[in-house]
Amino acid sequence: MKLMKYVAFIASIILTMMLSGCLQSTSAISGKFNKPGLNDKQSMVVFYRDSGDKDFIPTVWVENHIVGALTTKSYAQTLACPGKTKIKIYDCFGCAGSSEDIYIDAQKGKVTYLLVSKAGEHFTAYEADEKTAEKVLASANRSHIANRHTSLCSLDYVELDTDALFVFGKATLTPKGHEAIAKIAQDIKSLGVNVKKLRIEGHTDRIGSGESNDKLSSARADAVKNELKKLGINVPIDSLGLGERYPKVTSCSGEKATSKLIECLAPNRRVKIEIIGITSGNSSL
Repeated sequence: MKLMKYVAFIASIILTMMLSGCLQSTSAISGKFNKPGLNDKQSMVVFYRDSGDKDFIPTVWVENHIVGALTTKSYAQTLACPGKTKIKIYDCFGCAGSSEDIYIDAQKGKVTYLLVSKAGEHFTAYEADEKTAEKVLASANRSHIANRHTSLCSLDYVELDTDALFVFGKATLTPKGHEAIAKIAQDIKSLGVNVKKLRIEGHTDRIGSGESNDKLSSARADAVKNELKKLGINVPIDSLGLGERYPKVTSCSGEKATSKLIECLAPNRRVKIEIIGITSGNSSL
């Protein structure tokens, strides 16, 4: 027990030196808090400390990556993917003691403020309202520990009607299909280096056997993938066929492939292209 306390004490001294600038990383960031402008595909988490035990400097983590270390009257911030986000608070740099896993619901276009303080034996985080948090943040300094959190998030997606893309019942692109994919390739290129991956899903209606629909949806997803690669999209692309498993409409009656049923089931015949990219904690935000 004495050895653990000694190790924690030494770690705290080293971290304090880093925070005071003695061992500061060249990638470290400092400064006063300015509320960022976020778009509807971003969210931000801001951790801060007001007062409390100065013997330990807790470190804050998002999705298993360190975001910062907090002395009193300091803060750390990171961009995050909207939705359920895991955070964890360790009692000091290198300490084993920590909070339980904490899950927050990061909202699109909004900042979630988390007050870090000690509760019993360990530090934890409590959600705070904006006014309360910003009163403390007005005089707080940003953590000097470089933020290592980077999230791959869904940046955008598009769904294409396969009746326009392909010959009916086949995986052969039509002239309009080539035009549509070329336009999407341009849009992807305009997003630049933030795009790291694409996911392409092929979907069919329920006409035909499940096996044939799986093969057709997979072949169509592959056809879109290959066309994007020909057009210079060089990021990794995952393609998969989901057949008839995820219909958008379920109210169409009948089993025979009549023109009426085919028209009713049209929304189910689609290809979805999801654009996945970086939301980086080391952003200028």
